[in-house]
Amino acid sequence: MANRRISEFPEIGGAEIDESDLLNLVHVFEVDPVLRNKKITFSGFKDYLSQYYSPISGGSTEGNLVILGNLTVSGSTNLTTLNCSSLSVFSSIIVQNNATVVNTFSGATITGTAGNYTSTQAVTGVFTAELSGAAITGNTANFTTLTGAKGNFTNLNATNITGSTLAVTTPSGATPAIVCSGVVSGGTGGFVIQGPLVILP
Repeated sequence: MANRRISEFPEIGGAEIDESDLLNLVHVFEVDPVLRNKKITFSGFKDYLSQYYSPISGGSTEGNLVILGNLTVSGSTNLTTLNCSSLSVFSSIIVQNNATVVNTFSGATITGTAGNYTSTQAVTGVFTAELSGAAITGNTANFTTLTGAKGNFTNLNATNITGSTLAVTTPSGATPAIVCSGVVSGGTGGFVIQGPLVILP
């Protein structure tokens, strides 16, 4: 009824709204005051909001993505489909299933059960199970198991190291280049050590 206030209209629940339902809109830049009252469907209103907000499912984000809390992924994640200029996570990234990184995945601290990477560059990393890839580089790494074709670290602490060739250079000062507390063995390519070797019982 034309003489009723909006506050007097019956209420509708959010789950009951259809895409074709209408919203009243006042277009303030309309020159003709008679034509300022407009209508827009909920579908059209969602199209407007999608320019500024990410949808619950699907869609993409352009530019920088900043996450102040945790990012939790419940399904398989291919990070090549995450197309952002910058991804900053201030707490942690939790992937419950699989994470595939095709290009470069880097960070100060990377933790996980298993990771398969083409290239990984990290300042520090703590891994509780296994890390494998074509090239793994960083300053400090702690692993339970390290398997890969190539790994370059300033400091490496691992229980099991598997690879075709292990090359160790002497650090500056009197610090031993490598300290082993278990069985040391090499593959068909040999076991190469440049510098002192300390084997503990």
